[in-house]
Amino acid sequence: MSLSAPAIAGPAEVRFDIPAGPLEAALVTYGAQARRQILFDPAMVAGHQAPAIRGPMGADAALARLLEGSSLRVRETQPGVFTLQAPPSPPPSAPGRPSLQPQALARAGQAVASGPAGDASVARAPTLLDELIITGTLIRGSSPPSSPVLQLDGADIEAGGHATVGDMLAALPQNFGGSGSAAAALVGTDPRTTNDLAATGLNLRGLGASATLVLVNGRRMAGVGTRGDFADASAIPTAVVERVDVLLDGASALYGSDAVGGVVNVILKRRLDAPESRLHLSAATQGGAEELQASHAWGTSWSSGDLVLAYEYGKHWGLRAEERPFTATSDLRSLGGGDWRTFYSHPANILTFDAQSGSYVVGWAVPPGQSGRNLTPGDFIAGGANLENQRQGGDVLPADERHNLYASVVQALGANVRLLSDVRYNRRDNLIARPASVSVFTVTRANPFFVSPNGSSSHVLGYAFGDEVGPSLSDGRAESLGLSGGLEIDLPAGWRADIYGSAAFETGERDTERLINSRFVSEALGSIADDPATSFSAPRDGYFNPFGDGGANGPAVLDFIGSGYTRGRTLSRVLTFDAKADGDLFETPAGVVQAALGVQARQERFKTTTKSLVSTTAPVHTGGVTYKRNIEAAFLELRVPLVGADMGVPGVDRLELSVAARTERYGDFGRTTNPKVGLLWAPMEGLRLRASYGTSFRAPNLTEIYQTQNASPVLVGAGASQTLALVQTGGNLNLEPETATTWSAGFDFEPDALPGLSLSATWFDVTFSDQIGQPVLADIPNALSHPAYEPFVTPVDPNNPADLAWVEALMAASTSSNIGLFPASAYRAVIDARYVNTGEVVVRGLDLAAAYAFRRGDDAFEVTAAVNYLADYVRRFTPTAEPVQFVDQANQPVDLRGRVTGSWRRGAYGVSATFNYVDDSHSAAGEPIEAYTPVDLQLRWTPKTNSGPIAGLTANLTVSNLFDEDPPFYNSPLGVGFDPANADPLGRTVSLSLTKRW
Repeated sequence: MSLSAPAIAGPAEVRFDIPAGPLEAALVTYGAQARRQILFDPAMVAGHQAPAIRGPMGADAALARLLEGSSLRVRETQPGVFTLQAPPSPPPSAPGRPSLQPQALARAGQAVASGPAGDASVARAPTLLDELIITGTLIRGSSPPSSPVLQLDGADIEAGGHATVGDMLAALPQNFGGSGSAAAALVGTDPRTTNDLAATGLNLRGLGASATLVLVNGRRMAGVGTRGDFADASAIPTAVVERVDVLLDGASALYGSDAVGGVVNVILKRRLDAPESRLHLSAATQGGAEELQASHAWGTSWSSGDLVLAYEYGKHWGLRAEERPFTATSDLRSLGGGDWRTFYSHPANILTFDAQSGSYVVGWAVPPGQSGRNLTPGDFIAGGANLENQRQGGDVLPADERHNLYASVVQALGANVRLLSDVRYNRRDNLIARPASVSVFTVTRANPFFVSPNGSSSHVLGYAFGDEVGPSLSDGRAESLGLSGGLEIDLPAGWRADIYGSAAFETGERDTERLINSRFVSEALGSIADDPATSFSAPRDGYFNPFGDGGANGPAVLDFIGSGYTRGRTLSRVLTFDAKADGDLFETPAGVVQAALGVQARQERFKTTTKSLVSTTAPVHTGGVTYKRNIEAAFLELRVPLVGADMGVPGVDRLELSVAARTERYGDFGRTTNPKVGLLWAPMEGLRLRASYGTSFRAPNLTEIYQTQNASPVLVGAGASQTLALVQTGGNLNLEPETATTWSAGFDFEPDALPGLSLSATWFDVTFSDQIGQPVLADIPNALSHPAYEPFVTPVDPNNPADLAWVEALMAASTSSNIGLFPASAYRAVIDARYVNTGEVVVRGLDLAAAYAFRRGDDAFEVTAAVNYLADYVRRFTPTAEPVQFVDQANQPVDLRGRVTGSWRRGAYGVSATFNYVDDSHSAAGEPIEAYTPVDLQLRWTPKTNSGPIAGLTANLTVSNLFDEDPPFYNSPLGVGFDPANADPLGRTVSLSLTKRW
C-alpha cells in the first residue's frame, strides 16, 4: 500500500479492538474507534479481508495494517476525512483525482456494507444518507471549513451519565438553560412562559430556544409549547443515537429559518449489527427525582438493505418544592434573603388602598386559630399581616413517563438508487402540581360571616386557597410523530441527488384541575344571587366563610369554588419536500471545485384550542383556528480551493473559500435571502485558521402573528413588596423576520511535535436585530423596577376613572383563566407584553477547547477542557433605548462557563472526573450570587471477553455533583432561592447505566 502526501495526520495512539474479517466491517470499526471519517466505495473493498488489530497503536499504523495486501491507497481529502482510492491511475480528464467518488462514510460506528463480490446487480449501495453530510455543509464527504462543529455520540451520553440527548446537550458550555427547561418553567423564571408541557429546549448562545434549529436525520421537528416554536429534545430516542452534530454558527444560508444561534442535528442509526439493550437508573441522595430508563434496539441486514427497530421507556418521579430548602418556602431569610411571602394568605388579610404608594396594603389581619364564626371587631389584628408561602405544594421538576418507538428501513433499488425511510413516535405524560390559586375579592354584609373591624359595609380580602382546596393539578400529554422517506440517486460524473419528503406532527394536551372559579366564589360569598345554572345554593349548601383558619368551610363549598379547570390543546405540523444534488464541478490546480444546490417546499400549521371554567358559569371555548403558511426555498453552496499543498506556495498548505446562499419566500410576509462566506487557511500541516461571515433569520411563528389579544394578572416584585399588574399579550400582524449578522474567527491546532494534543478557539459575534419577543415578560420579576422596561409599563390608579375604565375593558376582553380572581381596582400597572420587533441583542464571546491524550504503558490518559467566555450579552429593547448589559445577571447567561475532564483507563476499567464551573453573577438589585462548581465522577467497566453473559457489557457508575453542592443562593423576588438558568436543584445524584450488546 502506498500513502499519498499528506497521507494521514495525527499519529496519536488509540486502543483498538478490531476483529479479523471483511475489510468493510473492519473499516467501519476503525472509523468508530479512531474517530476518523473514512470514505470509500463498498464495491472497492468487497472481497478483501482485514487482520485483527487489538491493543494500542497509532491511527496511521492501524489503517496501514488493515489495508496491507489490498493495493488500495488512502488520501486525506479534507481535514480529518480520508478517501480510499483504487490503484489504477485516474482518467486524463481529472488528473490527480480519485477514480471513484466517495460513496460511504465510516465514522463512530456508522455502518456500510456490500453484497457478494463481483455481483453488480446486488452490490450493497451505501446504507446511510445524512451521515454522509456533516452538519454545516451540504456537500458530501467534507467538514464545514470555516464553522466550528462539535460531534458527540452515544458514548458521550454514557460517559456523562446522561439519560437523554437533551441532558447531554444541556451540559454544553455553549447551551444556556434559561429557556425551554422544565425547572425554569415550573418555578416561574422561564422567559418564554409557554413551555406548558415542561419540554426540553436547546438554547445555543442564549438567543432563545426558538433561535436554535433542531433536526433529526437532517429533518425538521414540529414545535412544542403553546406557541409551537421550539423542538423538544426529550422526544428523541436515546437508544439509537449515532451521533449529534452541534454547529455553533448561524446557518440560515444552508438550513433556512431558526438557524441563528446554531444547528443541532441528531443522527439516528440506520444499521445495527447486533441487538443492544440499555438500562439507566438514577436518584438524588437528598431525595426525589428518581429516574428509570430502559431500551432495546434490534437490527437486521440483507443483501440490499437494513432494518432497525427500537423501543425506549423512561420514567421520572419529579421533585417537589418541599424537598429542597431553597424552594420549600418563599421566606428566604434563613438563607440570607428576603421574605417574599404574599399577603394573599390563609387566614386572610383585610386590605386597604394606600394612596401614597398606589397599591393595596394590609389594614388588619384575620386572627389565626379560629373558625371565623364568632369573630368580633376587636379580634382583628390592626397593623398585623398574615403571610402565605406561595411555593407550597408546587413542583420544581415534573413527574413524567415517556415511550419512544423508532423504525428505519434502507433498501437498494438497483445499483444506483437507495430508498431510505424512518418513523419516530414519542409519547410523554406528565403530572405537575402547581401552587394553589390566590385572589382578591370583596365581601359584603350579604355574607353571614361578615364582620368589620371598623364598621364598614364591605371589605377587600387577600386570600389563598392552598390550605383548603390544595395545589392545582396539571395533567399533560405530548405526542410526536416523525415520518420521512426519500431516494438517494447516484448520477453521472459522481454527482448524487437526494430527494425526500417528511412530515412532523406534535400534539399537546394540558388539563388543569382544582382552579378557583371567581364567579363561583362570588356566588358562595353571597355577593351575587344564587345562579340557577349551577347546582350549588349558598343558603342550602352553605356560604363561603373567608374569615376562618381551617375547618371554616365544608366540602360542598370548597368543591364548588374549586371546580374550575382549563383544557388546552395544540397541534403543530410541518410538511417538507426537499430535492438536492451535489458533486464536483471542475478541477483546478488547487483541487476540485464542488457544489450543492437544491430546492425545498415547506408547509407549517399550528392550531390551539382552550376550554375553561374559571370565571363563568358555563365553559368558555377559545381558539380553534388553524394558522398555516407555505414556504418555498432555493439554495446553493460552493467550495472553491484557492491554494493546494501541491502548489508549493510558501506559508500556504491549503486555502479554501466556501460560499452559500439561500432564498426563502413566505406566503404571509415576503421573501428573505441569506448568504454565508467562509475562508480556511492552513499555513502549515496541523494548523488551520478559519473565518466566516453570514446572515441568518427567524421567521415570526404563526402564534406571534395571529395570537388572540389577551390580558392576565401577575404578581410582580417591586422593592420589598409585590404589586398586582395586568399583562397584555397577543399577536402582531405587522411583524417582520428577526435578522442576525454573524461573524466568527478561530483556529484548530494539532501539532506533530506533541501527538495527541489538540487546541481550538473561536471568537463569535452575533447581532440579532428586530428580535421578536415580549421583552418585559422575559424578566417579569423585575418588570417594575428595571429602568429598561419603562416603555412597556403604564402605572394605573384605581381612583382615576379613566384608568379604572381601561383596566375593566382589558379584563372584559380577556380569556385568561385567572382574570376573575382580582377586581379591576386591585391592579396598579398594565404591562404591554404583546409581540413586537424590539431592538436588538448583541452576543460576543470566545469558545476554547483543548484535549490531550497519551499513554504510559498499559495506562491511557486523556484531559479535555471546554470553556465559553461571554464578553457581551447586550439588549436594546427599543431602537432608541440605551443598550443594557445582561451578562452575569440572574436568569441570564454568565460570562464564564466551562468544564474540565480527566480520564484514565486500563483494560476493562476506566475512571473519569469532571470539574464544572459556572461563574458568579448578581441579582437585578446587585446582590451577589456565588459561582457554581459541581464535580462529577464516573467509574466504567467494560469486560474484555467475547463469550459468556458479560460479553458486550458496559457498566457506568456516575456520581454527579459528588460533593452535594447546593445551587448558589439567589434572593429571587419570586420566592425561589436559586437560579434555574445557571444551576441544578438536585444536588448529588447517583446513576447506574448498563449497556449490553448481544
